[in-house]
Amino acid sequence: MVSHDRYLIEACADRLWVVADHAVTNFDGDLDDYQRMVLSARPDALPGRGGNGRPEKRDRAERSKPERRSPLKQKISAAEAEIERITDIIAKIDAALALPDLFARDPKQAAQLSKARANAVGALQRAEEQWLEASAQYDETAG
Repeated sequence: MVSHDRYLIEACADRLWVVADHAVTNFDGDLDDYQRMVLSARPDALPGRGGNGRPEKRDRAERSKPERRSPLKQKISAAEAEIERITDIIAKIDAALALPDLFARDPKQAAQLSKARANAVGALQRAEEQWLEASAQYDETAG
């Protein structure tokens, strides 16, 4: 499993693998250990400093400018609307697929609905990824 969702990883994984420097290695530790290791290796992770050596307060103030956050809010809202739209489509497809005689009566339609559902699930995953990215960027600009 590959994920950026810390809670999902903690709930599902019993081993961690690190992919870095063109290699995959087993990580002996938990996510907190990994986070400490990564943060201690990054020079821009020093408390009170941004990646360019300027004080962090100044970076936060610059990032939190309303003109930078407004497009992100729009992206978040658009992604939320898309997630809702696709979720409704999946629910309708599921209702059609749940008809007891569908597969016996019209196997071709059942196959089409199954394919449409798979496509909708893929679209839902992409919309959720867009929402996560926009939300993370929005949180970064909030400081």
